[in-house]
Amino acid sequence: MSLGRRPPISEKLIADLSREFAGQVRERVPLAERTWIRVGGEARLYLTPTDVESLRRMLRRLHEWTVPVLPLGAGANVVVVDAGVSTSAVISLVEYMGKIADPVVHGSKVQLQVDGGTRLSSLLDYCRRHGFSGLEFLAGIPGSAGGAAVMNAGAFGRELSDALNRVVTCDVRGEVHSWPRQQLDSGYRCGGVPAGQLVIGLDLRLEPGDPEKIEQQMAEYRRLRRQKQPYGLPSAGSVFKNPPGDFAGRLVDAAGCRGWRCGGAVVSMKHANFITTEPGATAADVFALIDRVREQVRKTFSLELEEEIIRLGDEYPLAWTTEDKEL
Repeated sequence: MSLGRRPPISEKLIADLSREFAGQVRERVPLAERTWIRVGGEARLYLTPTDVESLRRMLRRLHEWTVPVLPLGAGANVVVVDAGVSTSAVISLVEYMGKIADPVVHGSKVQLQVDGGTRLSSLLDYCRRHGFSGLEFLAGIPGSAGGAAVMNAGAFGRELSDALNRVVTCDVRGEVHSWPRQQLDSGYRCGGVPAGQLVIGLDLRLEPGDPEKIEQQMAEYRRLRRQKQPYGLPSAGSVFKNPPGDFAGRLVDAAGCRGWRCGGAVVSMKHANFITTEPGATAADVFALIDRVREQVRKTFSLELEEEIIRLGDEYPLAWTTEDKEL
């Protein structure tokens, strides 16, 4: 699916936004620095709203000019194309919209509201310090709360949806929506958040716990990740989703792809479902290697692996457009 050819973003729109949202509008921002895999081009227009009202006004202005929007969280599972993003606006909530509200405690239940831009590391540290249990399995997973909700991040038999009451979103027209967990068709690596919705808040249901035990559990999960994954090297996390009844890493390894490389992109020797990058690597290297590995697995097992990473660029349908169906 392609968004087709679109004109560059209007200079007048950029000037208008810069005046209306002083300090929240940047031009030609390198996106490789804002993703964990460290490849890709720049964003022609990069917006960092300071609050929900600013975000809503930004989205309305972009909608008026029919400019698509690309949401970017912490960049943990994103690979930006080398050409960058020139006809869509990139919006990031992680710089300013990462607040955690005061918890509401009712006996053995804790209700915690967090902004979509809250980094998972900050959220988990907050839970550890306050003795709130239920998210320990996310320890060591990079990213933002909003991105975790979209992907239904999970590990060790748990998923974020297990601890979710509702998700609050903002659509391309700047309208705010609230989605109870029951309305979200969540599943494996899919939070069920409707298309064209940017997650601006999560309502979590947790339990009181012992801070020391919570920290011990988080530390154990981090240890397991570092033991099995290429910790400390640039990557976008798991490249492929696990197919039913199997593991993508096992299939990639059994197909003989461990250690394969294209340019500066390498299939990790430590975990075959990770691709790491070396200095000088490009997004094209990463995509070429993904395609080679997928083809090899297809030939070996007659099975098509589905990507878990997100490709970010003007040509990919992740961009919200004014042509999206009514929500």
